[in-house]
Amino acid sequence: MIGRQGDGCVYQLDPLSKRRLKAAHPRTHVVPAVLIGYDPDKRDQFEARQAAMLPQIAEILTGVSLDKLRAFGGVVLEDPEVRGWRRKVV
Repeated sequence: MIGRQGDGCVYQLDPLSKRRLKAAHPRTHVVPAVLIGYDPDKRDQFEARQAAMLPQIAEILTGVSLDKLRAFGGVVLEDPEVRGWRRKVV
């Protein structure tokens, strides 16, 4: 899930995804949230720049490699505040 705020975006796993991930990879360290901030003067550029970071954010959040995430079914980001906003990350 993604949460937008005035100075960046907060990324976190939804509870069901977190439970599934921990069941499949019990030794992994799942991070509660990752904040990626941005310069308010360049907010219009943030969406494009963050797209390149999304695979790294997925690895940081889950503690699992991209290859394992792909095998697990991939990662899709959703913004609950914006209807229909979804981005396939891995």
